[in-house]
Amino acid sequence: MLVLATDGATEVFGSQEIIPLLQNEEEPADKLVKEAIKRKSEDNNPVIVIKLKN
Repeated sequence: MLVLATDGATEVFGSQEIIPLLQNEEEPADKLVKEAIKRKSEDNNPVIVIKLKN
């Protein structure tokens, strides 16, 4: 999984939180944005998630 996100979407997470949070999500970009807002991110939250196959 490749996650492209601005600091607004990632500043409220610890360094090891994002991938486990998104791993089994159908819409991982939406999940990350919603979770960032829930955690009171005060910046813009653009996110792109690319799922890679093994």
